[in-house]
Amino acid sequence: MKSDASRARSTRCLIAIGLVGTLSGCVASASDLARDKVADSAAAVSDRLQTLFAESPSVSDISAEELSEIGFDLRELRRDELLELGEIRTAVYDLESRGPSVEVGMIVAERAQTGGGWSYDDARLYTCVLYRGQLGEATEVDAESAQCPDEIVENLYLIRSGEFIPFDRL
Repeated sequence: MKSDASRARSTRCLIAIGLVGTLSGCVASASDLARDKVADSAAAVSDRLQTLFAESPSVSDISAEELSEIGFDLRELRRDELLELGEIRTAVYDLESRGPSVEVGMIVAERAQTGGGWSYDDARLYTCVLYRGQLGEATEVDAESAQCPDEIVENLYLIRSGEFIPFDRL
């Protein structure tokens, strides 16, 4: 059975190990984890859009259900409706087509938490991405940084409380 002194030494050692790991950069920050999650989510959206574009000869063939599998559709929502939404990770704010070409404007947001107690860290990051592809063709989807719509940034919870990171910096 451990003595009180032995338990106190063990506790101090564990705290010291935790502090050394955190201070030396061995433990990823919440911001780094959130950035990785945003990058992974943006890549997953690109993959899903590639499949959807290949299977759809026109934008009118893309159902609301198919679109909702990629991201929450914000295109028709008013300001008060945006304020009522919870934490949305992926959302469509624009969908346009010109012939077989299609562009989808999306917000991709993620949250990460690390540590606990004194070492607790919380990060909320988001990016706006313009995805471009060809309908009815199995071609790669291009993605580039986009300007986030002000109304969405000011009113959507996870975005409003988060930090913007340009897509090309992920």
